[in-house]
Amino acid sequence: MQRSYFNIRLAFFIYLIYLNILTLAPFDFSKTVITGWTFVDWGSSISDFSLNILGFVPFGLILSLLTQQNKEKIYSKYIILVGITTLASLSIEICQIFLPSRTPSLSDVLANTIGGGIGVFVANHLCKRTLISFLKHYRIKLTLAILSLYLGTLIGIFFWTTSSKELTSWDSSYPLLIGNEATLDRPWLGKIFFLALYENALTSEEVKSAFIAGSNFIPDVHSRKAPILLYSFQEGGGEQVNDNSKVKPPYNLEIGDTKKSRWLPKGGLELTGSTFIKNDNVPTKVYQHLTASNTFSISTWIEPKDTRQTGPARIVSFSFNPFLRNFTLGQEGSEIHFRVRNRIAGMNGTEYNLITTGLGLRPQPTHIVAIYDHGTEHLYIDGILFQTKMIRWDHFISWLLKLDMGSYWQKGLLILLLLTPMGGFWMAISMPIRLQ
Repeated sequence: MQRSYFNIRLAFFIYLIYLNILTLAPFDFSKTVITGWTFVDWGSSISDFSLNILGFVPFGLILSLLTQQNKEKIYSKYIILVGITTLASLSIEICQIFLPSRTPSLSDVLANTIGGGIGVFVANHLCKRTLISFLKHYRIKLTLAILSLYLGTLIGIFFWTTSSKELTSWDSSYPLLIGNEATLDRPWLGKIFFLALYENALTSEEVKSAFIAGSNFIPDVHSRKAPILLYSFQEGGGEQVNDNSKVKPPYNLEIGDTKKSRWLPKGGLELTGSTFIKNDNVPTKVYQHLTASNTFSISTWIEPKDTRQTGPARIVSFSFNPFLRNFTLGQEGSEIHFRVRNRIAGMNGTEYNLITTGLGLRPQPTHIVAIYDHGTEHLYIDGILFQTKMIRWDHFISWLLKLDMGSYWQKGLLILLLLTPMGGFWMAISMPIRLQ
């Protein structure tokens, strides 16, 4: 009997660890209220409401098993245990008020209470004899089946992470812009001399050659690796920036406000105020080519006005607004941001993006090449590989739990999360059930 109750207490402890991780991670609590309380968040999906119910079924179930020797009447026990479930859910929601990545709501409390009530019902009406007898006879087979499901889930995560590197989540209706978002609230100021977009990953030798050739470099538009967009900014005047690539149809751009820009005598265009360079039509060829290859490279020569620009300020962006994008290359102070939308990075590309550290960008001509190659991102600065980032299987877990894998303690937490069930499976097989 004592060993059986030890098993239940251990299971409850493990469950509480998971519950806290799933509801409160990444634990970046603020000293002040961050998120307002949503009394009834009926806008949440049915699947989210259902998950909140399922997540608290073990709470009511295990809590009932731990208190089954108490002599209270069944109705009193229901009221007490469901009340404890409600209080536990309320405490989680109150904690979420201080978390910027969470939104507390009364609908979550309601769903959790329903789940806890279901767990109490199962424990009191099914676990007396039927369920316990079933577990006694099929404990090992059931545990091995659950273990197989668990391992299968881990394998599924691995393959899902692989597919997450693809660009199938892109939106074909977004415009391509230079120098800003369409909302005109992320302006980049400075000189731009060259911009090319490729549907493949440039090699380090190709990047170095492009840098050595300088800002007047014109790639071979007839080669197998020719750019699908090419802007040399040699027009010298007017409102239009021509696409010189040979990939049809040409995607020419227009300057939104010519009073906030000026053509440079020796080639190039300077953006002096908040405007953008865009085409009112969507860049269909860009979407089709890049989503087919799941690989692309951006090569550009720029000279930022200063290093006080934030947002990040958009150098080039394939996006709808500041929060929805396919990709963005931008400047934040003296650093460069490279965001690409995929299943892990999210619709804004911010859950997993490449940011330089210690770049020290200055107001001088700079060659930047940003590469996305099936989940691996590279940033070259003046012909030299400056930074690389690669999507791994643990990024999927960190994305689910909103953990920062740059933190050692959170890496340890992830390992604990993955390995704890193994101990539970061993306990289930090795220790008999003796509940009455």
